[in-house]
Amino acid sequence: MPAVISKDLYGSTYAIGVAVASPEKVVRRHYVEGAKDLEVAIAEVAAQVTDFATVYPTLSAMPLLARTAKQIGVEKFIVEETYGWVNSSWGGSSLTNLADYRLAFEAVPVYTVGPADPATGIPPPTNALFDSAGNARLGIRPNSYSFLKPVLRVGVPIQSSTNPVITWASRVGKVNNASYTIAGLTFTAGQLRFDGADITARGGTGYTYQGSLIFSGSPAWVGQKIDDSSGVWAVSNYNLYPSTAF
Repeated sequence: MPAVISKDLYGSTYAIGVAVASPEKVVRRHYVEGAKDLEVAIAEVAAQVTDFATVYPTLSAMPLLARTAKQIGVEKFIVEETYGWVNSSWGGSSLTNLADYRLAFEAVPVYTVGPADPATGIPPPTNALFDSAGNARLGIRPNSYSFLKPVLRVGVPIQSSTNPVITWASRVGKVNNASYTIAGLTFTAGQLRFDGADITARGGTGYTYQGSLIFSGSPAWVGQKIDDSSGVWAVSNYNLYPSTAF
C-alpha cells in the first residue's frame, strides 16, 4: 500500500514577509513509497498530509498552489507542495499594520467660493455666491459646481477563512461612526468612507478569501445644499453618507 513515509524533508522552505507580503511562500517536501505512479503519489500526499495550518499557523490561510511529484526509485517518490499568494494586487498577508496610501481628488458639489475649510475640505458655506438679499452674484444662477477636494485612498490587505463580503457589504458607501486606525493612521468618526473590496475566493479544504478593502479618507464627508424657505438663498453643509461601525 502506498504511504507517506516522511513529511517536511530537508529542502523544505518557509519564507515570511517582513515589509511586504509578496515573498511569502512555503514549499513542503514529502517522501512517498509504494505508489505505482506519480499521480498516485500526489493523491496519497493530498489524503495524508492535512496539517498545514498546524505546522505553519502564521500562514494558516495561505492557499495550496500546486503539488509536484518526482520519482526517485522503484515506487519511491518525492512530492512537493507549494503554497503562496497569487492573483491579487495585495495578495493577502500574514502581517498586520499594512496599508497602501494614494492621494487623489474627488469632485463635491458646492455653492460657495474661496479656499477650502481645513475642517471639511470644501469652501465654507458663508462664502456664498449670492448677496445678502439672496441674489446671485455676478449673474451666476444658484447652481452648484464641482469643487475638487483632496482625499486619501487607502487599501488594506485582508485574508480570512470566512467570507469578508458578508461582513463588509452593508458598509459600502458609509463612514465610520467611531475612531478607526489603519496602519498607525487614526481616522476620527466621520472621516473614513468604505468604498468596497477586491476579494478572491479559493476552494480546497474549505475556502480562503484574500484581497483588499478599499477606503477613502477626508477631514469630513460633507456636501452643500441651498434653501430659500426664508425668502433668500441660504447655503449649508450636510453629511453626504450615513455612518456605521467598521
